[in-house]
Amino acid sequence: MKVISFINHKGGIGKTSSALNVGYSLKSRGYRTLLIDMDSQSNLTLALGLDKNIKNHVGKFIEGELLFEEVVKTANNLDILPASKLVAKTEKDLGNQPDFAFELKERLDQVKDNYDFCIIDCPPSLGVFVYMVMVTSSYIFIPMQPEFFAFEGLENIVEAFNKVKKHYNPGLKIGGVFFTKYNPKIRNTMYTELVDTIKEQYNELVLKTSIRENVKIGHAQIFKTNLFELDSNSNGAKDYDNLTTEILERIK
Repeated sequence: MKVISFINHKGGIGKTSSALNVGYSLKSRGYRTLLIDMDSQSNLTLALGLDKNIKNHVGKFIEGELLFEEVVKTANNLDILPASKLVAKTEKDLGNQPDFAFELKERLDQVKDNYDFCIIDCPPSLGVFVYMVMVTSSYIFIPMQPEFFAFEGLENIVEAFNKVKKHYNPGLKIGGVFFTKYNPKIRNTMYTELVDTIKEQYNELVLKTSIRENVKIGHAQIFKTNLFELDSNSNGAKDYDNLTTEILERIK
């Protein structure tokens, strides 16, 4: 099982939409796919129509209180370990344990033969859960908006990645960086220069696919579905399908 995580410590940049739609695209291609919601805001859980106050949440699985079978849910034909606002307490409790970094990996190793891919939606931070996810992951992908503060944040993520790779997970790779809420029609100097700077500095890490601004992405969240079921002809669905293809090419 390959573990792919979407990481950025800034909120509202498309981590959840990316996890959901890439997960669905993989599933539709015949891959056995598991989603994990690690964010106490529970956006991925909500996007699949599940209750954010669910009692059997991913935190209890990580801490060993519940078995995988007791936590996993199937919604919209996707398996998910759901989140709850209570996972914030799990993150706090685990942070006080010296060997917290390997808890998620050890739990998932028990079901690694059941799935081809595990897609993880991370909280908007560089805290305990995100480090734990990096230790668990095969690849991380970084969605970002083309704006100045996102560029600074990217440097912090790469620094955290380097620490985890050096000390905990030598096989960890950055699969790529991709732009979300991208508008190719914008031609102002700051926007263009920022995109060009990121492409120049991170070169081969920047994916060809960008996720264009599209109202259907918001509509899919409202109707608790994915873009492919909402409107498979939308720009959002096409972009995420192309992104999935490029991800598969990157991790061969």
